[in-house]
Amino acid sequence: MLADLLFAAASLLLAYHTRIEIIANLYPGKLRGVGPLQDYIWFLYIYLPLIHIVFRARNEYSPHRLHLVSDILWRVFSSVAIVTLLFGTVIFFAKDIYFSRPILVLTSLYLFVLSSIGRIFVIAVLYLIRGRGFNTRSVLLIGTGGAAFNVLRELASHRFWGYRVVGLVSPTPELAGRNVLGQRVLGTLDALDQVIREHVVDDVFIVGAELPAGAEEVLLRLFESVGIVVHLVPDTYDLRIARASVGEVAGEPLITFSPVPSDSLQLAVKRAFDVAASILALVTFPLVYAVVGLVIKLESRGPILYRQTRVGRNRRKFTIYKFRTMVDGADQMLHLLENVNECTGPIRKSRADSRVTRVGRWLRRWSIDEVPQFINILKGDMSLVGPRPPTPDEVDRYSLEQLRKLSMPQGLTGLWQVSGRDGITDFDQRLRLDLFYIDNWSLGMDLAIIARTFRAVAGGAK
Repeated sequence: MLADLLFAAASLLLAYHTRIEIIANLYPGKLRGVGPLQDYIWFLYIYLPLIHIVFRARNEYSPHRLHLVSDILWRVFSSVAIVTLLFGTVIFFAKDIYFSRPILVLTSLYLFVLSSIGRIFVIAVLYLIRGRGFNTRSVLLIGTGGAAFNVLRELASHRFWGYRVVGLVSPTPELAGRNVLGQRVLGTLDALDQVIREHVVDDVFIVGAELPAGAEEVLLRLFESVGIVVHLVPDTYDLRIARASVGEVAGEPLITFSPVPSDSLQLAVKRAFDVAASILALVTFPLVYAVVGLVIKLESRGPILYRQTRVGRNRRKFTIYKFRTMVDGADQMLHLLENVNECTGPIRKSRADSRVTRVGRWLRRWSIDEVPQFINILKGDMSLVGPRPPTPDEVDRYSLEQLRKLSMPQGLTGLWQVSGRDGITDFDQRLRLDLFYIDNWSLGMDLAIIARTFRAVAGGAK
């Protein structure tokens, strides 16, 4: 805790001198209004308490034996981001206070780097200390199957956690006294009282999937009465996609299985990016609407904007907006696609669609017809990146498993669009790419898809 506060003070000094010295050399004459260092010292009176409050609220100073290094660094990054956002809000509303925004960003960057280095140093020290048998905790593992092997492997591969396995307890009597998974089976569940009396046990890992029905509650009550810390690895029901989280409802413990991304911070950043991108795009929308609308009207009668019902997240229906690229009344002419449909499954699409106008083909080639969908993104009907929203009649033809495509907000662009655009005509292949996106979603993947979208649009639809 003290180190983080010292790192914050050092970060301010480093940020100020970086702004003054480096930028002064790179961009002469760009330092007007920065002010002397004394003008920024007051920053610490707000910044240090914010760091203390946010870091403590996020349990940065609680023991994290079972956390991976990547998890610890991510928590530091997100905590620093929250502090920066809060302090930036203070600066924004305090109109009489000037604070250089580059210095704020640099201070936060230095704080993340220094705090991360500090934690890595602590982890390295713990690794050495615990590797020599100090500051360790003795572990008893109840279970002998595949899930127990996974737990043992994790404990062995993260020596800085400091767990030393004293042995296993088998749910079945056949393995008593044998060596399993490189560990001695000290007894069965019936002999658990004797095992506890004969061995030093600080923590117990219970692999619930390998226990008989009702055994978990009995074991939890037993170890509670003895005063031993228990880590429960619950029955995962062989779920390959859903991520489990623990909470409570009405005072009762609750395990939640989520098959979709549930990181609230990353999802909030994704939504904020959607809103910012939509506002930026819609600033020029009136001009685009006037030019494109005039061209559409000159070629064919009908409205400029095409409205269609689409299906969004978890089957919520909404009206999507596009520049009209077909003749008026094209929805009543779907029979024209029967002999020229190039797609498999519930999708109906063809590059030889006679309903598309000449202007429409040009708009589609450069994806200009999609511009009005930034209205949908701003409203929250869609996201900038995600699976493309299907029509209700397409969804009616989905199998139950294919409905998982609708478990996230549908997007303006997505993985299959940048992996081949109109060249991917097989519905199953598109669906595999959409589900891969859902199962592996991250902000980095969104940014990569956006970058590839620009390249795909620049090349035109093929």
